[in-house]
Amino acid sequence: MYKNKQSGTIMSDVSKEFLIDYRTIFKSSPDAVIITQSDGSISYANSAAEELFGYTQREICEIGRSGIVDTADPHLDLMLAEREKTGKYNGELMHIKKDGTKFAAEISANAFMDEKGVKRNLITIRDITKRKIDENRIKFQALLLSKVNDAVFGLDLNFRIVYLNWGAKKMFGYTQEEVLGRNPYELLQTNINQDLHSKEQVLNGRTSTLVGVKHKNGNNLIVEQNLTKITSESVTTAGYVVIYHDMTDYKMAENTAQHALKRLYSILSNIRASVLLVTNDNKVEYLNPAFCDYFHLREQPEDLIGISDKTMIKKIKNSYIDPEAEIARIKEITTTMKPVTDEEVTMKTGETCIRDFIPITMDGKSYGRLWLHLDISERKKVEEHKQNLLESREKLTDKLQASNQELVSLTQKLQITNQIVEANRDELLTVNLALKESQEKFSKAFHANSASVIISDLDGYFSDVNHSYTQLTGYSRSELIGNRSVDLGIIRSEDRERFQKNWQTKVL
Repeated sequence: MYKNKQSGTIMSDVSKEFLIDYRTIFKSSPDAVIITQSDGSISYANSAAEELFGYTQREICEIGRSGIVDTADPHLDLMLAEREKTGKYNGELMHIKKDGTKFAAEISANAFMDEKGVKRNLITIRDITKRKIDENRIKFQALLLSKVNDAVFGLDLNFRIVYLNWGAKKMFGYTQEEVLGRNPYELLQTNINQDLHSKEQVLNGRTSTLVGVKHKNGNNLIVEQNLTKITSESVTTAGYVVIYHDMTDYKMAENTAQHALKRLYSILSNIRASVLLVTNDNKVEYLNPAFCDYFHLREQPEDLIGISDKTMIKKIKNSYIDPEAEIARIKEITTTMKPVTDEEVTMKTGETCIRDFIPITMDGKSYGRLWLHLDISERKKVEEHKQNLLESREKLTDKLQASNQELVSLTQKLQITNQIVEANRDELLTVNLALKESQEKFSKAFHANSASVIISDLDGYFSDVNHSYTQLTGYSRSELIGNRSVDLGIIRSEDRERFQKNWQTKVL
């Protein structure tokens, strides 16, 4: 070791001539340069090495290889073995800076013999940290592209495929060999125009289009095509990247949803209830003809779609019997956003309807609100009639209950009367028997009497005559009964009148 008088740096016993010949080259090299021996000692380090590792030249020579190389790097032993065997090595090793930072470096080692026959190694070291970051980023990006389900094509300036990811192979069924160098529009039979105008639009930047394409097996697919221009740092177009997102299932689901929505609207258009659907941003999304009819709107349903809820309220408010009260109630309902069912509303025409309010929410998110109005005027009439019938039934029931009580009272009186009759039945039988015997005796005496005897009413009509009278008059009993003596000529009318006056005088 000796000290250079001009630079003041510490030098090994490498020949002074060698250092003088190559010092200028080593100093001007952007890469770190060190000279080592097989035992790992360092005899020289240039200024780029000082800058790279953060040590002075003397410190690098003192700490040796183990101070600047990560001895845990498995490539170190391979490098040493390769250099020992062939006298050179090119590869990557992990190095360590003075502050402990580890970094990847590309090294080139060449063995040589100095003038004393000592084997030495000239090693250049280049920090490739940035390059490794770029490489890792590229690998990561490539890994990401290989994992995404979207199909990704890289195109050159002539719109020819130079790259495809795993997603493209899966989506379209082609291998890399089948697509490289081909135009993706021709390959996939894209159903859009490829005129010059459309290409110029692409050249101006990114475009996104919904297109139809074909799978290798001939199946039709619907994809979202995103085409982006790739520019270099000098803003020169380097190529294009086109990404296809499979929308087939989504479009099928969308078509199914639209079909279901049309069916729903068709059903709602034909129901009796008035239907109004309002979006979450307070726009009319749907209303059926029954709504227009019930609120006497001149417009057709399709003419009112898209208007604001406030505009709709202005159109329908005068249909209510109390517009201001109903507007206040509607605002209250939409503010609280709680369901309302069977709320009775009276219309200006005297009709009555029930109003339902249904907030539409999914997973806690609001998607609008539904209003239903169903006319119940006829039902109200039936209910009123039913109520009248119930009231009449109650009155009739009260009357029946009163009549029943009266009947019970009469029944009780009749039972008492029956008891009295039962108690006097024997006495009545005796009286009846005596009366019958008296009648028989009277009849025998009446008919056996030798005198002429008759029985008549006040008007002179015979009710009975005895045998003596028939013999006296010459009429039979049947000819006499029911007739008058005056009519039969038995006595004169004036004698009859005189007799009647005398009889009345005696009676009075």
